[in-house]
Amino acid sequence: MRRLLMMTLGIALLSVTWAGADELGTATIEVYPEAPTTSDVISLLLSGTWPDSCVPQSPQVIRLGNHISVATSNPSEVCLTVLTDWGLEVPLGELPAGTYDVTVTYAGHERTRKTIGQRTFQVSAESEDEPGIELEFFIGVGEDEEKRKAMCVNPYHPELLVLLATVDEVPWGASMPMGIVVTTSAYEQQFTFRTSQRYDFAVFDAAGEEVWRWSDDQAFLMVIGEETYTEDGVLYFARMDTSVLPEPGTYTLQATLTTEGQVDEEAKGPAHVCATFTLTEG
Repeated sequence: MRRLLMMTLGIALLSVTWAGADELGTATIEVYPEAPTTSDVISLLLSGTWPDSCVPQSPQVIRLGNHISVATSNPSEVCLTVLTDWGLEVPLGELPAGTYDVTVTYAGHERTRKTIGQRTFQVSAESEDEPGIELEFFIGVGEDEEKRKAMCVNPYHPELLVLLATVDEVPWGASMPMGIVVTTSAYEQQFTFRTSQRYDFAVFDAAGEEVWRWSDDQAFLMVIGEETYTEDGVLYFARMDTSVLPEPGTYTLQATLTTEGQVDEEAKGPAHVCATFTLTEG
């Protein structure tokens, strides 16, 4: 009996280590959006599998010129020796055009900081709108009924004002600009998102069938995040290669703010706004 107890105790001790062990995991660094421009709100998506339960957390960002340092840490003194998946979203905001170097470091209980990931990424200057394409704003969710030009406005989120910037007409094969401006009627309003995705665009044909969705070609980190919107507004911007659409004609563009906890019978889905546009012969 005593021998069995000692064996059980030994197994239990093997499952716990003191923080500060030399073996560390590595961080995969993704940039969101994948090809950022100067008008994008940029985030770093960090992820990996750690050798124990003391995973990186509490990221602190320092930017010196074109070098971005992300310092993570974990103050725990005792860690379970079990492979642990982890993920962090690190907001950077808008950045000037240029090439950026990213270094991610980690410090455990002993506060010895080590590098766990590095990469570079490019921020491009926002290109000019293509000739003949003029953006027009369609006001969606909000209280001003007279200004609602959208066709599928969701009126169940009066605290939000979602504006969709799109075009009335675009030739087939052109790059079509799309933007969402999110503001609130309150001083500030906080919303929760189930992943690193904040918005989506979808296109429907005249029969109401979905023919394109922006998020289908994107990758998102499965980490809960929060955003605080104010009266100043936040712009989300993307482009669509209109050659993916089946044929010229009239289409409906839907822009959605992919917030959590707003998909139910009463709310009828997240805050969204739609507008029609005409795809002409190229």
